[in-house]
Amino acid sequence: MLPVLDGNYLLALPLPLADPGPQSRLAALAVLRVDAALRAVGPGELIRCKLPARVLPRPGYLFSQSLDPTALAQGLTELEFVERLQSLLTAPDTTVITWSARHLQGLLAAQLRLWRKPDLLSRIPALCDLFEITKTVAVLGPQSHPWQSGLVAAAAGFGHKAPHSPPTWQERLELMRMLLETISQNHAPILNFQLQPQQERRLRIRKALEQGSMLAGLGPKAQIRVLKPLCLSQDILKARVYEEGELSVQALPLCECALLAPVGILTEARQQALGFDLKEAQRALAQSGPQEAAEVKSPVPWWQGLERGYSKADYEWLESREGAPLQSYEAPALGCTKALGDDYLRCLGDNCPGSMIDEDYRAYLELSRSEVSAGIKSYLTECAALLNHADENDARQSELLRRIRDYPLTL
Repeated sequence: MLPVLDGNYLLALPLPLADPGPQSRLAALAVLRVDAALRAVGPGELIRCKLPARVLPRPGYLFSQSLDPTALAQGLTELEFVERLQSLLTAPDTTVITWSARHLQGLLAAQLRLWRKPDLLSRIPALCDLFEITKTVAVLGPQSHPWQSGLVAAAAGFGHKAPHSPPTWQERLELMRMLLETISQNHAPILNFQLQPQQERRLRIRKALEQGSMLAGLGPKAQIRVLKPLCLSQDILKARVYEEGELSVQALPLCECALLAPVGILTEARQQALGFDLKEAQRALAQSGPQEAAEVKSPVPWWQGLERGYSKADYEWLESREGAPLQSYEAPALGCTKALGDDYLRCLGDNCPGSMIDEDYRAYLELSRSEVSAGIKSYLTECAALLNHADENDARQSELLRRIRDYPLTL
């Protein structure tokens, strides 16, 4: 049972086409609405984002998620996709439960490609990551569970097996639902803590900043870490971090949903079981010099996150059009860089080609051809590696791999 009986709970599974980062993309977001008893409310839905023909996806991502590449041309434009998800995910009182929240950063990359402030994830009322929850249960839970980094393996560790390998998006959503149900029955305190609204997480950090106190969490490999917050800006926490006997200064995006809890969760019994010395961590953080804080710079304005070699004139052109419909954009003025000009072609060509003049649309097609040509070699190399490790006796796998290998021929 989830904590709010009339809550608006949404399971949201990103289907990525590339690694998280500035160039990340989503093929779709699979969603399933559930009630507080974790019963499905209606069928799951796959909200597709049309992949521009100029962009070659990562074959490994296609295979691991059973994504038919021939279907990538279907769906909403990236502009329509972002607007649809903005309405769905940021509705009042919505709690979004995802798997591997770092892949949701594909939505932020999409906002940047559309020259918009990348704030969609920050605007979700409550966002938590089932991946981080299973990690917390494995390390801090009262029952022993081996931590697994993949959804299928994590679900199997709790007694839930996928019917196919790789599972479909519907099967993966059902694995998330069953896994969440099991955790809610056996580890409710951990789950309820992670389900708290994002504003509660921000307040916890601000309180630690005001009091000069520390927080506890888990690193990427489930290692215990203790943090001393330095600043919080644009939902990025800058902190001194003690983990595995080492000190560092790290920037931690809150949208990744990593555990950030009072250090009191590291009880004497847990420290002894985990072989961790909280007092040593606190002593090391307290003794770290003030010069480390000086190394932490405040986050830059959002539009500098584009990091595309734009000039001052480029940024002035973008700022003059902020908030205007994309269809109304005209070609960048003289004095702007080729980088901005090419991004203009990509942005309008991918989303509203009908608003482009013929000369610009022809330039967009030529740019698309050159990008496919530049990426085809690495695409085919990754396909060959997948074929070498495929199960020849699995007809379903073989057909999917054939479609992935032949995808560039359809462009």
